[in-house]
Amino acid sequence: MTLCALGIAEELRGAGIASNTLFPRTLVAVKNLLGGRETMARARKPQAYSDAAYAILTRPAASHTGHSVLCVDVLAQSGVTDLSVYDHSATR
Repeated sequence: MTLCALGIAEELRGAGIASNTLFPRTLVAVKNLLGGRETMARARKPQAYSDAAYAILTRPAASHTGHSVLCVDVLAQSGVTDLSVYDHSATR
């Protein structure tokens, strides 16, 4: 995925279209995840990924293309200081 994003970034840079890759640092999970409560306790909510994706999508394409980033790094750069709000354990 990273190599594809880098290739697309170079190909579309002149058109003002960005291409980046976004990866979670930890498991991103939904309620019905296999592994039960133990796995869910180590997982983050999907909102961590979607909030980071939104932050990337709203950056200027001309200056932010061809990057591979982690969700938590993007969130931190966006001013999120408390990542515990994305923990599944925070919902209960």
